[in-house]
Amino acid sequence: MKKPKKNKKPLIKGARVSEKDFSCSIVDVSGFLLPVSSTNQIEDKHRFVNTKVTKKNIKSLALAICKGSPILLEGITGSGKTALIEEFARLTGNSGFVKIHLGDQTDAKVLLGTYVCTDIPGEFKWLPGVLTQAVIQGLWIVIEDIDLASMEVQSALLPLLERRELFIPGRGELIKAKESFQLFATHTLRSQTSQVSGLLSNFWTRVLVRPLSLQELQTVLETKYKILAPSVPRFVQVFQKIQEAQSGSSETSDDSSKSVLANTPVSYSGRFISVRDVIKCCERCEPELQGASLKPNLIPSKIREIIFSHSVDVFCMSIPKPALRNQLMKIIANVWEITEDRFEYLTKTYKPQIVPSPDFVSIGRAQLPMAKSKSLIDQVQKKTVFADSRHSASLMERLAHSLRMKESILLVGETGCGKTTSVQHLSDLLGRKLVVLNLNQQSDSSDLLGGFKPIEMKILFTPLKKKFDHLFAKTFNKKSNADFILKINTLFAKEQWTGVLAVFRKTLERVDKLFLAPTKETSPKRQKKGEGPRELNPELRDGWQQFKIEVSKFEVQQDQVKNNFAFAFVEGALVKAIQKGHWVLLDEMNLASAETLESLSGLLEGGSINLTERGDIKPIKRHPNFCIFGCMNPPNDVGKRDLPPGLRNRFTEFFVDELEDPQDLGVFVHSYLKEVASGPATTAIIEFYLKSREQANEKLSDGANQRPRYSLRTLARTQIL
Repeated sequence: MKKPKKNKKPLIKGARVSEKDFSCSIVDVSGFLLPVSSTNQIEDKHRFVNTKVTKKNIKSLALAICKGSPILLEGITGSGKTALIEEFARLTGNSGFVKIHLGDQTDAKVLLGTYVCTDIPGEFKWLPGVLTQAVIQGLWIVIEDIDLASMEVQSALLPLLERRELFIPGRGELIKAKESFQLFATHTLRSQTSQVSGLLSNFWTRVLVRPLSLQELQTVLETKYKILAPSVPRFVQVFQKIQEAQSGSSETSDDSSKSVLANTPVSYSGRFISVRDVIKCCERCEPELQGASLKPNLIPSKIREIIFSHSVDVFCMSIPKPALRNQLMKIIANVWEITEDRFEYLTKTYKPQIVPSPDFVSIGRAQLPMAKSKSLIDQVQKKTVFADSRHSASLMERLAHSLRMKESILLVGETGCGKTTSVQHLSDLLGRKLVVLNLNQQSDSSDLLGGFKPIEMKILFTPLKKKFDHLFAKTFNKKSNADFILKINTLFAKEQWTGVLAVFRKTLERVDKLFLAPTKETSPKRQKKGEGPRELNPELRDGWQQFKIEVSKFEVQQDQVKNNFAFAFVEGALVKAIQKGHWVLLDEMNLASAETLESLSGLLEGGSINLTERGDIKPIKRHPNFCIFGCMNPPNDVGKRDLPPGLRNRFTEFFVDELEDPQDLGVFVHSYLKEVASGPATTAIIEFYLKSREQANEKLSDGANQRPRYSLRTLARTQIL
């Protein structure tokens, strides 16, 4: 018996597997095959610029995802931890991933869920938290700043990390995570040796996200910003020198600079300078340099001054100490070859001109469009006193540039220095409605987003009555039904809700008989005469069907409501502003609870929010004119907390100095007393104000043995009186 010959040659010579051979449920990421959640959300091309470090980071994260265990991404501020997750989520069709910003006060109920009331009195329903929903639906979830998690939050995460199971203590329920569920967490390294400690330290697959080198950063910026390519080396040089100055290791700064900058920590204002700021600076400069021809060694002085101004706004204006801020501005000026006299002019003399026009308002170099609705302009414009000093005009120009770039803005400064007033004046100039929300330790997320609240039945019935009037006028002849309309209006005015619902039901039966559903009794002869069901356009048909559902819902409420009260979801002021395109100012933002701040995280980078308590799945549609401002005092007093780093770094931050320049104070006093006091009187008031501030810091005390505080607000009140 002959033995079969062995086939030593491969079946297919030179066979290779390429991306074309994969099904639509698989994607190749740096040689690792990852499952695709939704093919509708995938974009073919990578958005990242391929550098050596970026490739290493992508491979490390891809390998960790293949293991299927919880992943902890560690890296310095701005190294791209969250951006890396976003890129993987986009490539694998998980763009709807959930992001949570933790603080030391975050409650576990934000993650797990809680019981909430419904629109039916006495009825409560379980509302799953964001983590619970992600586990059930198999979503990706990112927990920012896991090192700030409280022991309660860590205990809630422990079974999920160990066994992929989530335990809900309030319900005694154990939920097994769906196969597609993936948990990510980020940890910002403050030093090379800092690590996550506590219960969760040994349950993560750790991925070290390496920061870009300066050369790689230059490659990324040159690839992304073609117009700025010749000047990108200077942007990188500015970033490098600021980092050196922060660490006190700058070799190029002079002795006076070193004395101010020495031993300065990396965070000098509660905020960290990172690659994110360099990218923001480039994004600000590029639109203003459209059409300009730049060469590495031949950059016009006007363009250098524009870039210098934006660099100062991004890198320096969040610093509370004027001496440190001034030294960093000098470093930037040296890189961009700004002469000393121009530096003095730009930083101490230049005053932006505010020029309104019918279509837009010019504030220095920035132009912002006016509100199109004249009625809105008339509604929000107020006759308030605003001092057009250099201090206030410079702040207005910074705000205008940030608004032009659709940035979220955070103003930090002592009480009464003009933070809120500046935003209010800018909204008045542009005809935008500004909604001011004062936050405190008792502020709840429902104050901003809304919630189920007890309301009078008349308030509940009013929108339903308006919808009925609209549908009835579109469907029936109002003149021939005048008596019927009078009857329902009378019942509504007398608040006879049972009668109103009965009329609604009678009308719905009539609509159903005439338009929606043909009956067996209708003969062909009657249909020819027009007595049978008639055609109704699809919009009206859907309107009546929706109205029928709402009436049924009201009938259930009517049976259970006593004392003429009902429950309904009332949208908060923030939700209304997002939908209508109003501006929102969150005053004393750092006093709000962690739960309240967490509800804002989706808004800070151009996104929106979900009303999960109302049962909404899709986020609220964000109006293009919507803008969010935050105001806070420096966290240097008792009871004043700092914002979580993950939130604060996503704002464009400006520190608002107190006004102490005599010339600017003269403009301020004159704006109040221009028809009363002369020059000598104004000078005396300024001298008394400055002397009072000096004495308050040294000798004076109030009845509680505390140092009094005198600010622009105090000075303004004396002028009004």
